Order: sequence, then structure tokens, then C-alpha cells
Amino acid sequence: RSPVSGSVVEPFGGARSGTGVYIRTEGFAVSAMDEGLVLFAGERPETGRTVVIRHPGGVESVYGNLENAAVSADEWVEAGQPIGTVRPLSSGAGGGLLYFAVKHDDIYVDPQDVVAL
Repeated sequence: RSPVSGSVVEPFGGARSGTGVYIRTEGFAVSAMDEGLVLFAGERPETGRTVVIRHPGGVESVYGNLENAAVSADEWVEAGQPIGTVRPLSSGAGGGLLYFAVKHDDIYVDPQDVVAL
């Protein structure tokens, strides 16, 4: 399931998105794409406040550019569970810009091949 409601504005492999995509969100809530174990919840130089979740089948999802994280490392989450909120756009237009990436067996894949965005 998609972590947010919105549209992809920077595709996989783009100059800024690199190993993920940027999604222009309609709201602020971010949810887990599937059940799994939170591996990381904290700051990263490339993606700011970030949450990483390991899912069944060798899949990991990465959620960056968050305003806050509602989960902690070693916490189990269910599919669709809120994991944080996206940082609002500075323009005040509503919504935000979520960085979203998916790894399968330690290789980044296009999230749009895994989840309908």
C-alpha cells in the first residue's frame, strides 16, 4: 500500500531522488507500506528524519523528509500503521514532499514496481 496520498514528482533514478522517489503529498500522515520491524528511526544526512522498515521477503522500505517519526527502532508495525508525518512544504500550500525508497535483497528497486503510488 502507498505510504501517502499524492503523486510522484521526482522519479526513481532522478538527479535528486537517486535510489527512491519523491512524492508530493496531499496530507501529512505517512504510513507503513506493509507490516515489519523498524530498523532505524532518526536523522540521515541525505534524507533528514528517516524511518527504515524491514518487511517479509527481504524487502526494506525507507521514508525520508519527515517532520517527525511516530515509531522507534525495534518496534513492530502493521501495514497502514502511521509511522510519522511529512515535513510541510515551505510555500504553505499544504502537504509535503516524502522521500520513499524500496530495497529488495539489498538492491534498490523502483518503488512504483512494488507499490501503486
